[in-house]
Amino acid sequence: MYIGGGHTVGFIHCSFFEDRLYNFRNTGKADPTMSQSALSSLKKTCPRGSNNIAAADQTPGSALTIDNGFYKAIVARKGLLEIDQQMALDPLTKSIVARLANSGDFTNKFGPAMVKLGRVGVLTGKQGQIRRSCREVNMS
Repeated sequence: MYIGGGHTVGFIHCSFFEDRLYNFRNTGKADPTMSQSALSSLKKTCPRGSNNIAAADQTPGSALTIDNGFYKAIVARKGLLEIDQQMALDPLTKSIVARLANSGDFTNKFGPAMVKLGRVGVLTGKQGQIRRSCREVNMS
């Protein structure tokens, strides 16, 4: 199971979610889990084949603020990445997302979670690799 929230700030290249706008799972249609208002807005920001970027948090005024706007956006079916949107739809995580969207829990939990993540350590050498592009893997 995936539970996230680090997309509360930042931007995502349209190419990472373009299929949700124009050809979801090779249907030739948009992802039916995305709200029509988000779809309309994102199609303007991300015309087919563009190299544009969109705010990861689609809550107005929240794109550059570490807050629970990301959770409000995915509850409103405005998540950019399918995996993020699924958190608000999956029965295992839906109640957690709703609580984080509607309370102060996010502020209390995000900082400690980032501290824990910082303790994990970065994989280097034979342990793993850091990539500049997640679409490219150098196996040498």
